[in-house]
Amino acid sequence: MNIEPQELMRRISQLNDQDLLRMAYVDHVQYRLEAITHAEAEIKRRGISFDSAVEIIATDRTAVLPLRALGRKIWKTMRFSAFGIGFVIGLLPFILINISSYNRMYIGGCDDCVVFFGFPFHLYQTGGFAGPTIILWDGLIAYVVIALCASVFAGWILKRLLYRISLRHRAT
Repeated sequence: MNIEPQELMRRISQLNDQDLLRMAYVDHVQYRLEAITHAEAEIKRRGISFDSAVEIIATDRTAVLPLRALGRKIWKTMRFSAFGIGFVIGLLPFILINISSYNRMYIGGCDDCVVFFGFPFHLYQTGGFAGPTIILWDGLIAYVVIALCASVFAGWILKRLLYRISLRHRAT
């Protein structure tokens, strides 16, 4: 439903302080950008702040404090970026284990030994004084495939988990 700008401004100017604050800061996803802009301008014109309004009364008869509104925004952002967060969480163990493996590669006291690093597959080999230093490509490719699969799985699990929690929260 498109309302003329003058009619929109008139309707917004007739709202009480609680409804203006709820419109601009709690339920802003439901409104068009022009309506939010007019509501924020009306809030500034009236000199209303969150300090003067102790709480915003939401439509579901619960008091929504500014901190709760911020928590809802953070939860929504986290839910929408859940796959990326899970992907990074799934990749971190592989990275940390291989950094640890690299750091322990030369601990052993043998200067002319063949030394490997990498977990779960060897990624790199150096041969001491006379041996070659090479990247073990089959181990590297297998490592990348396993790490990516585990990360995608972790991202999918986190996304599904947060989706179910969100559905359960809406039902209550």
